[in-house]
Amino acid sequence: APSKEELAKAIEEEKGKYYFVDVEGKRMGEVGKQVEDLSKIVFQTMRTTELTYARDNSPRYRAKQREEAETQSKLWSEKRKQLLSSPQIKGYQFNISRGIAIMEKNPSTGMYETNHVGGVLIPEEDISTTNGIVEVSTVGSIFFKGQNIKTTQGLTVFKNGDTLVFLNRNFLGKKRAASVYQVIKQLSEEVLEKHKLGALKDYLATILHWTNKRGDNNFYIDVEKGEIRVGNRSYKRSDVDELENEITEQLSGIYHDVNNKALKNTGEFTEYTYDGEKLVEIKWDNYQTYLLSSKGRTVSETPLVTNVSKPTDDHPYSFKQRYATLIDVEMPARDVIKEEKKQEAPATEQKKVDKYIIDGSTENVYSFPNIGDVKFTASLENGKIYATVNSDQEILNKFANTPKSVALFKEGLIKENIAPGNTNEEIVSTFFANAISANLNALQEFCCTQPACPALTVSGIWVPKPTGGSIFWLIQAATCGKSSLW
Repeated sequence: APSKEELAKAIEEEKGKYYFVDVEGKRMGEVGKQVEDLSKIVFQTMRTTELTYARDNSPRYRAKQREEAETQSKLWSEKRKQLLSSPQIKGYQFNISRGIAIMEKNPSTGMYETNHVGGVLIPEEDISTTNGIVEVSTVGSIFFKGQNIKTTQGLTVFKNGDTLVFLNRNFLGKKRAASVYQVIKQLSEEVLEKHKLGALKDYLATILHWTNKRGDNNFYIDVEKGEIRVGNRSYKRSDVDELENEITEQLSGIYHDVNNKALKNTGEFTEYTYDGEKLVEIKWDNYQTYLLSSKGRTVSETPLVTNVSKPTDDHPYSFKQRYATLIDVEMPARDVIKEEKKQEAPATEQKKVDKYIIDGSTENVYSFPNIGDVKFTASLENGKIYATVNSDQEILNKFANTPKSVALFKEGLIKENIAPGNTNEEIVSTFFANAISANLNALQEFCCTQPACPALTVSGIWVPKPTGGSIFWLIQAATCGKSSLW
């Protein structure tokens, strides 16, 4: 598929002259003239002016932003009239949303399949020449298209153009572990001979997390003590030769590390592999290419891979729900909106359901058993309660940084015909907001309006399970102030 820049160029081939294009970026005909096959044209409907969702009439805006939302809706309505009535065609710059990655599960393992990055997220031939597409989060966030996206510190991401995807690190595996062992052996011999670390130390630091702190995936050579640390185990230099099988086995289960400093070096990178007799050098264009390239390697042998699916005949793309957003549109001045006769605004609906204040502004706390407390506000519209959850909460961040949880949350929301959002944070906060809304509405209906406590549970919603088994469990809606869990 063409990039945003290629698509923009195809649309406006000559200044002031615009063309319709197909999914490959090929011109289908000039705008304003008859086009032979309208079904092949790429288009997107204009943003709606509606302020509520059609599925349940819930608001599209936050509780405290109703007035501004109404103003923007009127301004956009006016702008649409201008665009549709103008005899001249004007081109606009546009942005593309991240969309939702398509991921397929392996039916035999139940795990998401992994693929090479090349051919899915970027053409294979562009990996070596497109600098900065791999980045490690060192401060707990990644800067992307003007925003700081919160991530787990140490997480590796792929970012290029409008695409931002978390990457998976593979285990070293037996083949690479055997080579790394030989590098360690040679380096330890140099330490014994010269009592200092040689150049191979820098190579190991691009594969293993070199630190004197103990940890499952950490590695360190203590020159003073003559000690080698692999994960949480320590080996004496004198024992390295005798314990080859044991050390190699341990190395094979360690995740390949990504060195942020090495990523900034765009020069040639040398990999060392063991051919059964000696270490052999393999030259890569740069460290980034070594991490991503599929050249001569299977998916399991490649350090960094992705869960994003390859394009297929059924879905000839790897992302869905990617939308174009105009970024240089000048909205009409606010004074063009006709002043309507102001009527006294009705008082904001508010009430108390159990211990929760439903007024659109009071911060409540909902306690999920074995998970923790989630802060939220809730509003009452047309007798129905809608909860809003701020995504910037520690408990939600933990789920947002767990790809498996996010995927399951998104799947559950889609099954309920609820728009999950685009980012991990939006998906998680939307999920919890709907869980809270469902239970508060059940409380309101069966606890606050009924004279007697019903014996049966009235509804259920999926919520995250913190430990063991499935990531989901079924929480039955609270009845008469008490929650019953399965």
